[in-house]
Parts: sequence; C-alpha cells; structure tokens
Amino acid sequence: MTTLSQVRTIIADQPNYHRAAAVGDGISNQFHLPHHPLIADSATVTVAGVTKTEVTDYTLNDQLGLLVFASAPAADAAIVITFQHTLLSDDDIETFLALQADDVRLAAAMALDTIATNEALVQKRIKLLDITTDGPAVAKSLREHAAQLREEADGDDDFDIAEMVTTGSAWEERIFAQAQRGLLD
Repeated sequence: MTTLSQVRTIIADQPNYHRAAAVGDGISNQFHLPHHPLIADSATVTVAGVTKTEVTDYTLNDQLGLLVFASAPAADAAIVITFQHTLLSDDDIETFLALQADDVRLAAAMALDTIATNEALVQKRIKLLDITTDGPAVAKSLREHAAQLREEADGDDDFDIAEMVTTGSAWEERIFAQAQRGLLD
C-alpha cells in the first residue's frame, strides 16, 4: 500500500461516484461539475444519449471539474456526466507528505485540517425548515481526529532508556538518574 493510499484510508477520502446533469442551450460550451477533483479517466459524458469522446468532443479539467465542449450542445439536449471524485487531489496529499517528511499520520492530520477548514467555510451552521447543517461541528471533529494522529506520531519518537547495573555504585547512579527523569514515585 502506498503512502498516498494510506493517507486516503486514514482520512476516509475514497473515490465517490457522482452523476451530474445539465441541459444544453446551443450557446454555452462550459459546464462546472459540482464535485472535484475528479479521478483521472473516470468520466463518461453523454449528450442527447450519445457518448462523447474526450479530446475530440470535449476536454475535462479534473482538478477544477471544468467540462468544455468543442462545440456547444444543442438547445434542450440532455447532458449527463458520470464520474468519480475525492475531497483532495493526489497532488494535495503528496504535498502534505512532502511537508511532513513522508510521515503518513502527520500528512493525514494536515489533510484533515484542510478538509475541516473547508467544511467550516463552506457549510457554516445552517437551519432551513427541518434540515440542519453544522459545518463548524464537523470541522471540530475533524480537527480532533487530526490532533489524535499528531499525538500518535509524536509517540513513535519515544524510546525507553535501558541501563545495565553491574556494581553497587552503578545502581546508585541509576536510581539518581531515574529520580532526575521523574521516574521514581
């Protein structure tokens, strides 16, 4: 398992399937997909039931979720795009890994902090009729998970000191050293 996939597993950022639809107007040739980044080569695009070919009929910017047709779909033509997407791109996660010296847990913590910030900014706390969203609460939970990952990563650096006692004076030195480290009750 690569470090990239380990980070995705820890932060639960596995590919999700989505289907977006639009209607052509004969003029517009650009469409923004509701979720991105897209998984490369995961998109299928149809216009009026006819499957289109990437490069020939359209281009798709996976990072931005921008679909651009070579020519505008006809008025009233049904446009359907199915694709897979994630919360963070591979480049984002590779950057976190590089910044954290390839420590998977610390990179995952950075990723969770990034997702938390986005969640708090986008979702906010909204109540509409009987539907409630609470972006700040979700962000808090994500940040707590990130803090836990950082604690686990910090714990890996701990090591025990092994001291061998061979004489009476060595035993006294060991007791003194343990007292200095606060290891004696």
